[in-house]
Amino acid sequence: RSVEGSNRLARAGSWLGGIVPYGYRVMGRHKDARLVVAEEQLAGLDMSEADVIRLIFRLAADERQSCKAIADHLNLLGIPPSYAIDGRTVERGKRHQATAGIWYPGRVRNLLVNPTYKGVHQYGKRAKRPREVIERPVPAIVDPATWDRALATLRRNRILSDRNTRRQYLLRGLMK
Repeated sequence: RSVEGSNRLARAGSWLGGIVPYGYRVMGRHKDARLVVAEEQLAGLDMSEADVIRLIFRLAADERQSCKAIADHLNLLGIPPSYAIDGRTVERGKRHQATAGIWYPGRVRNLLVNPTYKGVHQYGKRAKRPREVIERPVPAIVDPATWDRALATLRRNRILSDRNTRRQYLLRGLMK
C-alpha cells in the first residue's frame, strides 16, 4: 500500500525526495513539493544553474563538442558542479570525503542523457526492486529538439572516439 501511495503522489507530480537534478530546485514541502527551474545566480558568477545546463546543451548540440571538451570549458569558466555548490561529501568506505569540485566528462554525459532536462522526469527507474517507471512532466530547461541533437552528438562522438585503439587508421569509424 505504501508503494501504491508513493506512485499515486508521483503521478500527481509531487517530488518524493532524492538527488535534485542540477539546474532544478524543490519548491514546497511534502505533497506540494515540485521541481522548478533554478534561475538564481551562482555565487560569484553571472550565470544560474539553468544557464549552465543551457550552455552544456548548446556546446553539445550546436557546436558538437565532446564531453571532455565541455568539462574543460566549464572548469576554465570556474563553474562549480552540484557537489561543490551543496557542500556535499561522497562516502568512500566508512569515511566521507569532499569531492574535487571540478567537472568530469562522465558528469557532463550524465547530464546530457537525462530526459529531465527536456521536461520528462522518470520516477522509480533507480529502484532496487522491479517497479513501474512513472514518467511525469517537469519544467523543461532545453527544448526536446536540442536534447535530441545533443544525444546525436554523443552517438557521433562515440563512433569517432579513440577508446582503447592501438593504431590510428585514416578511415576508422567512417567506413564500413
